Amino acid sequence: MIRKLLLSLLAVAVLGLAIFAWQCHLKQEQVRKAEEEKETYESLNYYTGTFTIDDYSFLENGTGVAVHWKSENPEEDALVRKYATLPATSENPTHVTRGARNPNYIVRENIKLPSGPNYLDKKNEGNYYTLSIYHVKNQ
Repeated sequence: MIRKLLLSLLAVAVLGLAIFAWQCHLKQEQVRKAEEEKETYESLNYYTGTFTIDDYSFLENGTGVAVHWKSENPEEDALVRKYATLPATSENPTHVTRGARNPNYIVRENIKLPSGPNYLDKKNEGNYYTLSIYHVKNQ
């Protein structure tokens, strides 16, 4: 009887130790992923995110258009706001819209780069430098 009790206690202790070790492993993985995420977004020098036109309105005199941009990846924008140390003039670098327009087109740069736009690391598929070009037709 005492032997069965000792074996049961030993089994419970081993099971408890295994559960504790598994929880430690999960916590360590969570910390590692958070550090990788932080390193990834802290290293960015350029970030505008990827946005599309959600809504627009032509100005009364027809010489311009007011555009509302919608983020295609708000989760990544939140991570950039959380970690990035971008050299920006605004407090929220993801709201900076880089681009140009003329009477016929709106052009927007979409950038996520750790260094200057003249160098795009092909190894890191998370980096991008693209242009969104919208043709402005009649009102």
